[in-house]
Amino acid sequence: MMNLKQQTLTELLSRQATKEGFHESAIRDLVLFKASDQRARLQTLCEAFIVVLGQGNVCCYVGGEMYDFSVGSYLTLFLPMSLEIEVLAASAEAPLLAACIRVDLSRIATLLLQMDGVGEALGEKETAVSSGIFTAPINHKLLDPTIRLLEALDDPRDITILSQAIIDEIYYRVLCDDRPGASSFRHLLEQRGQIQKIARAVNHIQNHLDEKVSVEYLARLVNMSTSSFHRSFKAVMHVSPVKYAQAMKLFRAQTLLKEGYTVSEAGYQVGYNSPAQFSREYKRHFGYAPSATVAVG
Repeated sequence: MMNLKQQTLTELLSRQATKEGFHESAIRDLVLFKASDQRARLQTLCEAFIVVLGQGNVCCYVGGEMYDFSVGSYLTLFLPMSLEIEVLAASAEAPLLAACIRVDLSRIATLLLQMDGVGEALGEKETAVSSGIFTAPINHKLLDPTIRLLEALDDPRDITILSQAIIDEIYYRVLCDDRPGASSFRHLLEQRGQIQKIARAVNHIQNHLDEKVSVEYLARLVNMSTSSFHRSFKAVMHVSPVKYAQAMKLFRAQTLLKEGYTVSEAGYQVGYNSPAQFSREYKRHFGYAPSATVAVG
């Protein structure tokens, strides 16, 4: 039965994901992805997504950890992350295909409150897992609503009336997953609020990319000690707050360069007063100089 459902998912994605790369669908918060060739490890900024793979094989690398993501599994990023992504299996005849559902932590928090109301709260157990990224085998309870979400693209009425409820169901199914990773995330949300605090810090960093990062200020912002904040941030994001902020600045600068900004202008917009320092850090991060961005991109 699972193989048949997986085949249905692949057929739907083959029909709906018609463009290369990430592209928006007619459903808010559903993004489709297609890659028709293998790709070497490339530094990529990924949104907060629940990703269900229909076809192909991908490896993600962050903070020295590798996440093998293949058909029959799903990957979740609960916050935007800088990852190295390697496409291992993809071709013109059998492209890599994926459905990506944006993660909205406020909607997930509302679902948790509803689950608490019907006696679904977790106990007080502790967990050592606090990562903001995980992969797990997919089950039919998550695969079914993913298929229905893709089917909704065929009917404007379904898009309007059903799609957001189906996305909430997908969130719910991830929260109900009792395997390592998914259950740990739910525990963090319910008991310690660690993800929410790190999310506040991440949002502040992304909204102030032209400013110097202060770990002490971020810790005060989320009501944590500096040492505890630094430790928790690195556990969730796999990099330190300073390294994360640097990556976000460089990705923003990359976007500006592609939009036609000069190297000096792009660097200044993300807080670099020294063009030489900006160029060094940019090349170290992406593997090529800022001046080569348009040609590479």
